[in-house]
Amino acid sequence: MPVRVIKSVTGEEILGDVEEVQGGYLVSNPVIVMIRGMPNGGQMGLEFIPYIAYAAVKSVEFSADKVIHVLEVDDTVKNQYNSIFGGIVVPPKTLLMG
Repeated sequence: MPVRVIKSVTGEEILGDVEEVQGGYLVSNPVIVMIRGMPNGGQMGLEFIPYIAYAAVKSVEFSADKVIHVLEVDDTVKNQYNSIFGGIVVPPKTLLMG
C-alpha cells in the first residue's frame, strides 16, 4: 500500500498506508503529522504521533465524505514513516560521475 496523507474535514493530517475501499479509505499504521519548529531559526521538522494512541487497532477506516484530500508524500517523509513501520526506505538519488 502506498504511504499517503489524508486531510480530514476536522483538519487532521493522517499519514499511513492508505488503501481505497468501498465508500472510503482504510489507513494502516495511522499517525498524525505534527510540524515541529526548531528554536533560534533552526530547521522545521515533522513529528509522528500515533492516531488514537491508546487504541488496540492497527488500521482505521475513514468515510469518503470525511476526507478533503488524499495526497502523495515526498520521499523524505515516506522514508521517515517507513523506517518506523518497517517499509522500504529508498536512498536519495545521486548522480554518479566517472
